[in-house]
Amino acid sequence: MKDKLEKTGHKRSFYKTRMLAVIFALIISLFALAAIPVGITYKLSAAKGNNSQSTSLNVTPSN
Repeated sequence: MKDKLEKTGHKRSFYKTRMLAVIFALIISLFALAAIPVGITYKLSAAKGNNSQSTSLNVTPSN
């Protein structure tokens, strides 16, 4: 690590901050990938819910 610090002139905190930024970006991307199936499921259930509401309006109560 010392050779790398002397070669580039960066401080140790630069590399730690860069590593944390990369890890944070990976975590955010994993959450974004996990949100895709949730969004698809939500849209499908909303579409299914709209269909069931339209059919339930045609049913008349028998009194």
